[in-house]
Amino acid sequence: MGPEGEEIIPSTTIRPHHLLWNFTVRDALRGNLTSLQRIITAKLDAESLRNKTLQTQDPTGYYADVIGNSATDMETYQEKYKDFLALLTNLPYDSFVHLDIKPDGLCNSCIIGKHCTATNYKSDSGPSGDTVADETRGLMQIFQKLEQSGCELGKDFFVRQTTHTIYDLHGQSLKDAREATPKKVVFNSIVVRTNALRKTLSRGSLTLP
Repeated sequence: MGPEGEEIIPSTTIRPHHLLWNFTVRDALRGNLTSLQRIITAKLDAESLRNKTLQTQDPTGYYADVIGNSATDMETYQEKYKDFLALLTNLPYDSFVHLDIKPDGLCNSCIIGKHCTATNYKSDSGPSGDTVADETRGLMQIFQKLEQSGCELGKDFFVRQTTHTIYDLHGQSLKDAREATPKKVVFNSIVVRTNALRKTLSRGSLTLP
């Protein structure tokens, strides 16, 4: 995409995998979550992660990376998560959303958040794989969904090249990582009109295969 979208200042960023995997993010973006629902959602999410910490003893440090190690940390996570959902719910229809790999409001809810800028690390569910490649595949699916819903490239959404630093943990866990190699990566992100994204969400679910 050309320079025609460069002057646009998006209201917020959402990482592709959060839009695809997190149904709460999609519901908030549709405008379907009330204030009470946002509070309950954030609380249940934090409690679920805390229960997994207790069940597994968090051998890789993933859950502590998200919700921390104390009740105060959990409350902080819940508040920030709730605020991000509120932001998505209340986005004006004429605003823009940036679908990019830089940390978004969900990432910024994390107490530590090392995994948000990492690749090739060991998590509770196994190797993370190539974060940038995974986000690229996810963004391509969103791109296709936008086109299928009648949105036009250059009018309703734009491609914007962004540069980021990602840290390769070489298969180490977040808790035990002693070596992290910084890698500069270029990502072809999407800046999309909020109303176009909401229209696409209303046409069907956005989920990874």
